[in-house]
Amino acid sequence: WHQQYQHVREHHQQPIKSGQNAVHDQELQPRPIIFKVQIESFIIGAVAAFFIVRGIVSPVQRLRSVLLSLGRGVFPRTRVRTTNDEIGDMSKALTSLVDGLRRTTEFSHAVAAGDFTAEYQPLSDEDMLGHALLKLRDDLGQRERILELKVVERTEEVVRQKEEVERQSQK
Repeated sequence: WHQQYQHVREHHQQPIKSGQNAVHDQELQPRPIIFKVQIESFIIGAVAAFFIVRGIVSPVQRLRSVLLSLGRGVFPRTRVRTTNDEIGDMSKALTSLVDGLRRTTEFSHAVAAGDFTAEYQPLSDEDMLGHALLKLRDDLGQRERILELKVVERTEEVVRQKEEVERQSQK
């Protein structure tokens, strides 16, 4: 490139018109400042792009990891960090979902242990799982009370029958 530049420069050194030569000389002058600014702009742009992409990809990968774990029924061990942007909104929603699922799990364990008075607040009016669990708790509680009444009735009946058998055997 440098040799070509020198060849063109020497070729145009011949005096044709002083005005034209001045214009040609300016056109042929290397522009190191412009070239330097272009390189610096490219480097700054590349660094900025790297940090912007990293700022988007890293949180999305963390959200993806939590969602994949939840899909396998495993709660995350750490809380998702939230920020003040769209990804932060998704993180808040995911954190709320995880907290709700934890409460649902605790409630299910309490009902399974026979605590039919366990409190539970559905996530919203449209929380189908939450309302179904409340109905399940109430239905199981009612069935347990019915079974307890039947046990009492059967026990009383067995006691009556035993007393009847004893009276007849004494005669």
